[in-house]
Amino acid sequence: MQLKMIKTAKGSPDGLKVVEYKKGETYEIPEELAKVFLEQMKVAVFEIETPEDPQEEIETPEDPKPEVKTPEKKTTKKKGAPKRAPKRAAKKDK
Repeated sequence: MQLKMIKTAKGSPDGLKVVEYKKGETYEIPEELAKVFLEQMKVAVFEIETPEDPQEEIETPEDPKPEVKTPEKKTTKKKGAPKRAPKRAAKKDK
């Protein structure tokens, strides 16, 4: 579990040797020790891994634009509105 130390603290990752974990540094810490640092001692916070190049880990679909269906427009006729004849092109005399 990756933790970022907010205070310098000592702990034993394997139950045998004692290691000093320094403030501001990020460490890969075994789960049992991480629980102690987080819950009991309150000297660390979770470190969220962010890729160096954010575009590197993002998968781009082949068709980036999803198909969007638009609702059909319903035309309503107003009651009592006069009907208009379609415009005709003017005939040219030769």
